Amino acid sequence: FARFHSVDARDGAINDGVDKACGKEKNNPVAKDQHKYCIAIVQTENRRYNAMVKMLQDVSKRDKELEEAYKDRAKLTADKDQGKLQTNTNYIAALQTQMANDVENGKYMLDAYTAMLRSLNENMVRSANMALKNKNSPSIIDTAIQGGALKLALQGARSRER
Repeated sequence: FARFHSVDARDGAINDGVDKACGKEKNNPVAKDQHKYCIAIVQTENRRYNAMVKMLQDVSKRDKELEEAYKDRAKLTADKDQGKLQTNTNYIAALQTQMANDVENGKYMLDAYTAMLRSLNENMVRSANMALKNKNSPSIIDTAIQGGALKLALQGARSRER
């Protein structure tokens, strides 16, 4: 886990990469919806990333504490240090339980963010599809708006895949 200790969170900046992935907001209603979904997706991805980094840092910290506890244990003997040995055993068990809890809680958090991202992506696609099916005989302006919405949705999807 030590190799993850150097991974940094995105400084709490949930807006990292928003401009690059989503561009600037356009003036038509469909593009505004697409832009809002894109921003929400990037922010959620950043939150998920930060949660993963925190989980890995917590596990790394507990791993170091566990290492120290094992080093302390190696210095103890059953004949002379029975009480200290039992205390150390209890401490190691507590650290292992805390580490398992950290990983489990982190997994639940990451799963929740993944579900949110899936929902946001589905809503973004639904919004684009609604724009494309908006009218039976669309005007030139409506067609341009629909094309722009589709283009924005595809650009957002491509930039997030990179």
